[in-house]
Amino acid sequence: MERWQLDNYCLRILLVLIAKSSEKPKIRFNELSRLVRDLNLGISKPTLSDHLRHLVENEYVTRKVEGVQRVTYSLNFEKIGKIKGYWKTAEKMAAFLEKDRDAFFSLPVKGQVKQLLRFMELRKLLEIQARIAFESNPSSFEKQFGVLFWTSSRFERHEVWMIEKCVKDVEYREEVLRTIDELLKPQLEQAKAMKVR
Repeated sequence: MERWQLDNYCLRILLVLIAKSSEKPKIRFNELSRLVRDLNLGISKPTLSDHLRHLVENEYVTRKVEGVQRVTYSLNFEKIGKIKGYWKTAEKMAAFLEKDRDAFFSLPVKGQVKQLLRFMELRKLLEIQARIAFESNPSSFEKQFGVLFWTSSRFERHEVWMIEKCVKDVEYREEVLRTIDELLKPQLEQAKAMKVR
């Protein structure tokens, strides 16, 4: 494996380590395994072990033996220091999302749908920007990380909340679907008119 070519498993593991680095600069294998499992990242213990080895070999992660059966892993910020700043910007965006579920649901349904659309549009533009940067320089780990970051599920919380509530509340579901149809109608008509030309 070349030093910059990390697969999605390695990048997902790095995302978890970066997210936890401020509260837990060093993490044991079993703790990391639990976090990965709780986040539903689809990484088994053997796969985690194998990819941690790649991260250590490529110097993105440091492995330290601190006693019998006590091995810890920590990020090598000299290697990925630039990403920490990038992460902080994105964390502010995620914090905005998570800040208040109640505030989201206190909006009228049309406001919820519009807020969700604005956020999805912003996220998609950031993803496209990251993809262009990565495709222009595919040897850059930072750029590869940017693509994975903006395509991760961490930014889908409002969608998840809305869908969960729709499943449980028939009236809410009908209002959400009506609102979506209302917002879609002019968009679909515009798209249809563009095709005809």
